[in-house]
Amino acid sequence: ALARAVRSEECEELALGGTPRNAVVACWHRFETQAAAAGVARHPWETSSEYTMRVLDLVDAHQPAVTRLGGLYREARFSEHELTEAHRQEALEALDAIHRTIGIPA
Repeated sequence: ALARAVRSEECEELALGGTPRNAVVACWHRFETQAAAAGVARHPWETSSEYTMRVLDLVDAHQPAVTRLGGLYREARFSEHELTEAHRQEALEALDAIHRTIGIPA
């Protein structure tokens, strides 16, 4: 159930709209909300990023793509410079790799 929830293509729809910054943040955050909806509880000590990383690890998502999307999320969330369409494209490529590999053990 978790793999199906996380594999949702809603992230891709979110990533195509709005600014590149908001699109990247929305996609990363969507993994968090999908996991919570699937019943995976967040530990009180976990940050939202730690929780998302744990969830993506549970579904065997492609680690390099998770790391790249997580880095783009942190850049989008905490930097002051503008993100570009190249950032959005890179996030979409990482997202695609994550979706293709969910549930496939390494």
